[in-house]
Amino acid sequence: MSSPVSTDITIIIVNYNVKEFLVNCLQSVQKAAEHFEAEIFVVDNASTDGSIPFLRDRFKDVQFIENKKNLGFGKANNQAIRRANGKYTLLLNPDTLVQENTLDVLYQKMEANTEWGACGCKILNPDGTFAPESRRSVPKVSTAIYKAIGLTSLFPESKHFGAYYQGWKDEDEEDEVPVLSGSFMYFRTQCLKEVNGFDERFFMYGEDIDLCYRVKEAGWKIYYVPKTSIIHYKGESSKKNEIAYNKAFNDAIYKFFDKHYTSKYSRLFKFLVYWAIRFRAIISFISHNLKDFRFTIADLTVINLALFAGMFIRSSFDPDGWFSIFQPRFLWLNVLWSGLYLIFAQTFGVIKEHKLSIVGSLKAVFFSFLMLVAITFFLRNLAFSRIILATSFLIAFVWIGLMRFRRVNRIKSTRFSRGKVSPVRLLLVGVGESTGEIVNRMKGKAGWQVEIAGVVGQENISDSLIRQPGADYAGEINQLRSLIRTLQVDIVVFLMESVSHKELLSSIRELRDVDVEIKVIPDQMNFLLGKADIEYLDDLAVVNLKLTYFNPVQRIVKRTTETVIGIFGAVFLLPLMIVSIFKKEKAKNTVSVFDGNRNRSLTLFPHDSFSNRMMNRLTICYHLIRGRISIVGAPPYIGEQKETKRYKTGLTGYAQINRERIRNQKDREQFDLHYLQNYSIWLDLDILLKAMIREDSIIGSFIEQSNRGSK
Repeated sequence: MSSPVSTDITIIIVNYNVKEFLVNCLQSVQKAAEHFEAEIFVVDNASTDGSIPFLRDRFKDVQFIENKKNLGFGKANNQAIRRANGKYTLLLNPDTLVQENTLDVLYQKMEANTEWGACGCKILNPDGTFAPESRRSVPKVSTAIYKAIGLTSLFPESKHFGAYYQGWKDEDEEDEVPVLSGSFMYFRTQCLKEVNGFDERFFMYGEDIDLCYRVKEAGWKIYYVPKTSIIHYKGESSKKNEIAYNKAFNDAIYKFFDKHYTSKYSRLFKFLVYWAIRFRAIISFISHNLKDFRFTIADLTVINLALFAGMFIRSSFDPDGWFSIFQPRFLWLNVLWSGLYLIFAQTFGVIKEHKLSIVGSLKAVFFSFLMLVAITFFLRNLAFSRIILATSFLIAFVWIGLMRFRRVNRIKSTRFSRGKVSPVRLLLVGVGESTGEIVNRMKGKAGWQVEIAGVVGQENISDSLIRQPGADYAGEINQLRSLIRTLQVDIVVFLMESVSHKELLSSIRELRDVDVEIKVIPDQMNFLLGKADIEYLDDLAVVNLKLTYFNPVQRIVKRTTETVIGIFGAVFLLPLMIVSIFKKEKAKNTVSVFDGNRNRSLTLFPHDSFSNRMMNRLTICYHLIRGRISIVGAPPYIGEQKETKRYKTGLTGYAQINRERIRNQKDREQFDLHYLQNYSIWLDLDILLKAMIREDSIIGSFIEQSNRGSK
């Protein structure tokens, strides 16, 4: 590090359990500070995600301050502020990404304007939209009321109602402002130390407003400089639907009011403000949770509407009973079924962990209906028409299933593969030495349902880098908007090894009105960062994993289901075979399969005529009944597998529908492992549905893969 006299900028970042975002932030900061003598402090507030060991080996020049407990945002910053040697001090959130020219632009601005105590830049949301908190006003009673009752959101450009975010100003207008966002505050260190840094009475939230207020009182100016910009992923260190967040945020608002306005208002008015803030905290908490539970609320709405629809259908056959159906005592059925659904939804993880689960929702509807029927059977005062209950169940089951199916297939995410008919299409931006490896990792990620639509080159790319293995070169970064539309892209992934932060921010800004998800992979990292999630490219190691497939109950259910399907198939196909049995058949093929215990050979005909196809189907049904093959299972030709247990050959399977992504035996083992670990009869149905959509003929594809695998 340079001596205190020669240090240009001190950069301070407070971290709490966001190591992946902080890696991205530090990489961007180091690039932005290349032309400066800079010192970087990371103050860790007792993170439990292994942040310090993870970061220390990767960033040798960063000075780490480790706290044994969470001291809060202001106090943690003050620890580093007291050690700051730079002429200027940047206070930065860990979930931000800084442009290459950001420090240079603000340094020059501060050098040219000695009366400035602090400045900030334009802040962008992860989707490229302007973040209004880039500049704010000091909260007064009136602005707080307008914001609390929603007038600020309704009239953002009004000088009166939109005063909190100064929404009437153009986002590209440089101007003096009262308050900067705490996510990015560029201070003259002399000014920062003159006002003694943050007020440590503010644990989290509100301390940035208080600091800017005191800077202005000390005679310094604060400016908003939109010539450069950053991305802020927002709130990754806290969860806004938690009571703790709402309490801390609203306590901070009152502390600021009590500290700076206490002499201007009576005790009665302060009392009213206090309870108004408390009321706002309750409303905020409820609204955030309603949003979080919106899928469950939608399911409950459908269940109750279905029950009324069942009543309506039943009453149409019995007009005299119309009014008797809607007696108040029957409304208990709505309450009872709703309560039972919530119990089973919680049991199957539908409420929080698997909010978009199609199977979980349908299981909750099914079991809550069974329980409802049982209760109404034994409690005669709740007895109700079985026709109405059955009709209501069918309506609710189908409606909820279709709603969930539609939601899952509309979501642009790599994580929700169960229930998605088509894979998520990814477009990678940036071509470098590791691009080919990233492409291969994405293809080999067994838990994802993805297609690589192509790779886009950055500015000034060399011809030698264009030829990347495993993905087509689609074009250049300045064509990104048209490529997204042409290639029907769902997610754009920027590879920060090759793409500059300027290119990233410029592209995100351009794509702000395009329906596409934006993610980044930091340089030399193996995870994707999105606006609210982190996804690792590496699958879990194949050790000590519980393989649900081998659970005795699951095996009995699977075996029974396939036997029943085999019997029904054989009964249906036998008459067709009698018609074509005398036709001359071609030479037969031998297919190698594994029945769970040993290798077997199946004899099938070339799948090129009606009689051959019927004979093959009948043969398959026979072997299903005998338990020698499965409908959904391993590929036909297995070979030796050391890492995973061998399982029965299937007509289709998880590895088969993803065969274009499997490059080698290791990939195959990962896909096998994913299937064995996550097995359920519902997963089989999901795989079978996708196979029926993607394959011309499941049995024909099975024979083709068998012949290819045996060679």
